Amino acid sequence: IEDDPYGQLRFSGQAEPPLLQVAQEIEGARDWLVYLSSLSKIVAPGLRIGWMCGPSEILRRAVIAKQTGDLCTAPWMQMVAAQYLQAGHLEAHLPHIIATYRERCAIMLSSLREAFGDRLSLIAPEGGMFIWASWKDGTDATALLQTAVRHNVMYVPGSAFYATPSDQGHWRLSFANAQPQEIIGGVARLKQAHEEWMHVQA
Repeated sequence: IEDDPYGQLRFSGQAEPPLLQVAQEIEGARDWLVYLSSLSKIVAPGLRIGWMCGPSEILRRAVIAKQTGDLCTAPWMQMVAAQYLQAGHLEAHLPHIIATYRERCAIMLSSLREAFGDRLSLIAPEGGMFIWASWKDGTDATALLQTAVRHNVMYVPGSAFYATPSDQGHWRLSFANAQPQEIIGGVARLKQAHEEWMHVQA
């Protein structure tokens, strides 16, 4: 299963082809692949329309499961999305949001590095909407979250992304929905929250 909602949001590095494309070149591989994507990440968060490519029997069962869960996606919203795509608006929109995310990502990375230095390990993404961070000073990202929320900062603890218990120092931050000055201010408040939390631990 290839889940690819962010593949079109690459702003640096060399894009790898999706498995869906690679599978076309390998005999029999297409029968083993299910590809998922969504308009909610590349057009608008409220546009909850996604798609699935895969073997016909899997698609048939997925349709039945979806009908059981929510009857069906609103037809008029699907028509809006179809018109948007057919008119070429997505192609015009993507360069703008890619440039916006590139800028916001760079600002968040530099703000975090300035605020926390060597205490924090950061993975600079080549696309998407998120930065993966790991505390190197023993900070528990899950425990810190409550203090961060009191300082009006929200992130997702890394433990939510693991099937089994993991190092509690990992966390994920989004730069997608904040203006540059909001990012800078949010990192400053996060630094205050971290200092407060560390003081309590001491």
